Amino acid sequence: MSATAPVNTPERSGLFIEKAPVAATTTLFAGALAAVNSSGYIVPAADTAGLRVLGRIEPQPNLSVIDNSAGEAGDLSVTVKRGIFQLTNDGTNPVTAAYLGKPVYVKDDSTVCVTSTNKVIAGLFLGFLDGDTSKPLVDTTHMSSVVPSTDTLTALTFTTGGATGPEVAALRAAVLAILQAQNLVK
Repeated sequence: MSATAPVNTPERSGLFIEKAPVAATTTLFAGALAAVNSSGYIVPAADTAGLRVLGRIEPQPNLSVIDNSAGEAGDLSVTVKRGIFQLTNDGTNPVTAAYLGKPVYVKDDSTVCVTSTNKVIAGLFLGFLDGDTSKPLVDTTHMSSVVPSTDTLTALTFTTGGATGPEVAALRAAVLAILQAQNLVK
């Protein structure tokens, strides 16, 4: 029902996800990237299909390692902070200045890259800390709801009998350029 008078809508900063349940047989380290799996449990970020990065694992009181290695799913919980974090740049597929404002992908729970098998998005690349290209700054508050498809678009083909002409060619080129700029097409 639409509001017909002023509404009191309490607000939280939205930067912390508290009491997020940890997956079974999982060990998490404070400062590493946290992801949520398809069952809704926190795991270390990895290039694993179906994961969504949420943010950084926060230290628990007197605890920087959250060890649920012998536990069941949900036996332990963790706080995850969303924000802009300095991560490690991958040496094989490094983030460069050309990716400013674009999504970058998870290699592991502390390393980001520009290409990966499962396209698990770490966040948006916002530059390098103090110009040091080994330290990309990644904003985890964006893109975390995106779960990439395992399909990869490798070509756009227009069949005969449909619309033709320079407008179609221009549209195809524009769409392809957009997809390539987002690293969605090779």
